[in-house]
Amino acid sequence: MAKRFIKKLENIFIAITFAESGEFETAREILKASKEDSEIRHKEKVRDVSVFASGFNKH
Repeated sequence: MAKRFIKKLENIFIAITFAESGEFETAREILKASKEDSEIRHKEKVRDVSVFASGFNKH
């Protein structure tokens, strides 16, 4: 979890750097990609928990 948090902060700081230099679209793309990655990981976790929980329902 700490590694993901550090990566997220890193992406934010990279986006800030691009925005400060006037590369606003690049900054938005970096933040959007970071958000999409987080959403994908969340969906994968929900799926994994659902699969795990469904194993209990079979007994």
